[in-house]
Amino acid sequence: VAGEVTTAYFCFKAVSSSVGCINSISGKSMQPTLNPSLVCKVEEMTLRQKWIESDWVWVNCWRAMKHKVDRGNLIVYVSPKNPEELLIKRVIATEGDIVETNGGGDYPLPRVRIPSGHVWVQGDNRAVSVDSNK
Repeated sequence: VAGEVTTAYFCFKAVSSSVGCINSISGKSMQPTLNPSLVCKVEEMTLRQKWIESDWVWVNCWRAMKHKVDRGNLIVYVSPKNPEELLIKRVIATEGDIVETNGGGDYPLPRVRIPSGHVWVQGDNRAVSVDSNK
């Protein structure tokens, strides 16, 4: 039985990391697109809010591995601050594009050219989003 459980686990991990998986969205940074009715902090959410009332998305790992990311796409990525946390943001610019940043505030330059192999991401709810401007 242990061998079958182990095999099933590794098959699931292989499929979910190479093809895709379903994830719930539990923050306010993408409001009103995702979780438009969420009014409390993630830490204060009940189990019902986290699992039933949250929005869910399909994370397409296959497309990401082929580097097919376009402006306007929503992407899920590992938080640079906490490797245990996944973040979701909208791609605003891709390599070679010039972006108008928040300037003078969070990001030190008023505009920036996106380097090769990078994208600029922002949350739809700019007031609470921790994104490329930060």
